[in-house]
Amino acid sequence: MKYKPETNFWEEISSFDVGSREGICIVAKDSFIYFVGGRRSNMQLKDADRYDLDKNKWGKLPDMQKARQWAYGAAAYGRLFITDNGRSYQEERTCEVYLETTNEWQFIASLRVPRTRQGCMMCVDGKLYVLNDYV
Repeated sequence: MKYKPETNFWEEISSFDVGSREGICIVAKDSFIYFVGGRRSNMQLKDADRYDLDKNKWGKLPDMQKARQWAYGAAAYGRLFITDNGRSYQEERTCEVYLETTNEWQFIASLRVPRTRQGCMMCVDGKLYVLNDYV
């Protein structure tokens, strides 16, 4: 559903069947809503899809380079940045960026902060911030 403040009503939009997919990262950028990663039947996914608000259509993006569940991300600098908490405390927390111009995912610098149960990423005043729930 999409809320239209000018009419104070909700409008139905195209449906998107993610099946049993859970732990999806959702990020808004421009007129798109991105659904990234998640898991299905205990298998982490590399899937990436997006909904185009202007065209009222869903589209498939190339898969990420790494499967991610419970990932988090943000839009900044005209790109989509994604990371996750890793599968263990020892695992490096890799980050990827989606480039619309080339329609591909690329690894970027890994996070060097301790792994936590939860985190979030946001862009404020042109800077990316990663917030963590320290254990």
